[in-house]
Amino acid sequence: MVDDAAVLRALDLPRRQRRLLDHLFDKHGVFVSKSALVTEIWADDIDGGPLGAENVCEHLVHRVRRAIAGTGWQITTRRNLGYRLERAPA
Repeated sequence: MVDDAAVLRALDLPRRQRRLLDHLFDKHGVFVSKSALVTEIWADDIDGGPLGAENVCEHLVHRVRRAIAGTGWQITTRRNLGYRLERAPA
């Protein structure tokens, strides 16, 4: 059986989506705020990311959700808490 990290890391994702997924995986099971994700995703940008970065973050989460469909993982959202990567129900 392939380990969980290998399944997610094998996905071919654009850089920002990869950063988002890696950060959520590193913190899997814990809710991560949108602002923390923005900070992580645009960590190498001098200006801290684009205007409306939180909206762009929502779009990236949507794309990553689609990319991980069928891997046994899912991203859940909890209002005022953020996003959490967790095992999908069987």
